[in-house]
Amino acid sequence: MLLSRVSVDRLDDIGALYDTGRAMGLVVIGQWGHHDQLNELARREVPMVVWGAQLPRQLYATVGSDNVKGGFLATSHLLQLGRRRIAFMGDIAMPEAAQRHEGYTRAHEALGVPVDPQLHIPSAFTPDSAQAAMRAFLDKSIPFDALFAASDLMAIHAIGVMTRAGLSVPDDVSVVGYDDVDLAAHSFPPLTTVHQPIVELAGSALIDSLLNRLAGQAQESQLLPTTLTVRASTSAKPV
Repeated sequence: MLLSRVSVDRLDDIGALYDTGRAMGLVVIGQWGHHDQLNELARREVPMVVWGAQLPRQLYATVGSDNVKGGFLATSHLLQLGRRRIAFMGDIAMPEAAQRHEGYTRAHEALGVPVDPQLHIPSAFTPDSAQAAMRAFLDKSIPFDALFAASDLMAIHAIGVMTRAGLSVPDDVSVVGYDDVDLAAHSFPPLTTVHQPIVELAGSALIDSLLNRLAGQAQESQLLPTTLTVRASTSAKPV
């Protein structure tokens, strides 16, 4: 097994790992915004499987969580707690964040609550971006009583910014993240989040998919289940 870190702006380098014979096949973690480049690798018949979202006109196999359902679960939970001004933090140009936002939208529609576009907080999946985005959003003084962030790290860093601004989590703002990383259970307050079965299912599903491809068998994309893990960062809206 060869573990290699590849910059997103040099995605073609992963094909070289196969072309030079250093690897029989590739497990690619993350699509970023490079769906077309991954399709091109598939056209070259590079054996691979990608952790990420299922997308239109996709030529490669993916294994990923049900992002739409995860977004729906997170947002429905907040709506059922009486929250009605739910901000979404994430870059919807990225496939997985876009699908989580779709679930967010569907949950609003299911409960007949309109989505306010002012409550979208664009942010990359980095701590610095999340902090800067949260500060910029607070500066606008747009009323909100909940936040659904497209990753746990974004949620945790957003909570830090809100706390420093004098907001109480979960009383003033209830927060839900996504991923259920180890840190989520130990943040302050412990973070309610959407659980992806990374440890339980993802690794074996990725390897099984790639081995099927190498054996000349059918290689189909897989959608893994998501569940909601409720912790102290969410509570019913105070009356």
